[in-house]
Amino acid sequence: DKIPYEFYKFASENFYEILLEFYNDIFEVGYVPVDFKKSIIFPLHKSGDINAVSNYRGIAFENTVGKFFSGLLLQRLSCWIEQNKILKEFQAGFRHGYSTLDHIFTLSSIISIKLMQKRQKVYIFFVDLSMAFDRIDRHALIYKLHEIGISTKIIQLIRELHENTEATVWCKNAYSDVFQTTMGVKQGALLSPLLFTLFINDIDEDLLGGININGTRIKLLAFADDLALISSDPTELQYNINVLKKYCQNWNLKINLTKSKIMVCRNGGKPSRREKWLFGDEKIDIVNSYKYLGVNLTPQLSLGKFLDGRLLNAKTGLNSVWKFFIANNEVPFTAKMEMFYAVSRAIMCYGAQVWGGKSYKQVEQLLTFFIKKLLRLPRNTPNYIISLETKVAPMFTYTLQLHHNYLIKVLEMPDTRYPKIL
Repeated sequence: DKIPYEFYKFASENFYEILLEFYNDIFEVGYVPVDFKKSIIFPLHKSGDINAVSNYRGIAFENTVGKFFSGLLLQRLSCWIEQNKILKEFQAGFRHGYSTLDHIFTLSSIISIKLMQKRQKVYIFFVDLSMAFDRIDRHALIYKLHEIGISTKIIQLIRELHENTEATVWCKNAYSDVFQTTMGVKQGALLSPLLFTLFINDIDEDLLGGININGTRIKLLAFADDLALISSDPTELQYNINVLKKYCQNWNLKINLTKSKIMVCRNGGKPSRREKWLFGDEKIDIVNSYKYLGVNLTPQLSLGKFLDGRLLNAKTGLNSVWKFFIANNEVPFTAKMEMFYAVSRAIMCYGAQVWGGKSYKQVEQLLTFFIKKLLRLPRNTPNYIISLETKVAPMFTYTLQLHHNYLIKVLEMPDTRYPKIL
């Protein structure tokens, strides 16, 4: 609508009252304006070949007034869902008090606990759902919302927001022709993540087994459309893969087998003949490393390659601001350190809430690399001299603090939460 958010942010109280009355009228009659159903899709490149459509994620830009209304609807729906404990514990995506760290911690802890026991293995099937948000059948979504017990008024408004929708693609120099959209929830829309998690909330119902931790069986972890099937038996895992395949067929979901892999966690030894899995007629690849929610997991939970990659990314981040900020002699040392903490340390220490209890050389290398380059010191300058002269604390003190704070957070969680159980 080409109206900036600042207009609404600094509008008068009288305007807010009129807007609220307008929203209440929509809620009462159960119909939304046509402009609420229109969107402009911006194709955001993820990775890979820029000419392949599958390598883009479409982000939907919507009418601002319509987006505010969706936000109010989301708030009402989220409160009801949390109060009634609708979403199951396996789902951590887009939930208050949940984060990617919870599932990284849970999966890492499961592997650690099982590998401490003799002859124990953990089988994990990391599942990549292909264009998951775009493949949701809207009629099936409405059916599932009714099954959950959501109020008919809310469902009617959700149905309205997804009926007779149309979009145009934001191209380089112009917009594409307008076209109708009949499938999926909108990428980038406020309601979409919650609607998707509700849609797959029953995905675990026919799964068997899992890993038994203190009387709780953990069969599945999900962060929105990132899934991980967990099992202690190869036959059981194959059964659950078959169940997942049937579920996807029933609800029009599709698994991308080129990105979906199995990892077998064991204490040495060779794979047995039973350790082969199929998705239908297609063989599933077995890997020794998988990037799960931003962290590279290995069967022995080795972080070497992951931290090497973070170190490289952190140095790249430094180089992007070096010439115009850090190399500027007029900028004080303290300001440069703040920039380092905000840019490079944040990149390097991703997931440190889970792994930060140990000191790693790659983490400390980033700090010494930065200070030596900043002060133009020789590479062979002893690190202890740098620490004494600059009085900059080692990175380990920061990662240890993150780890400590996360463990306190875990202890304060309800007893039903997976991190607390582990």
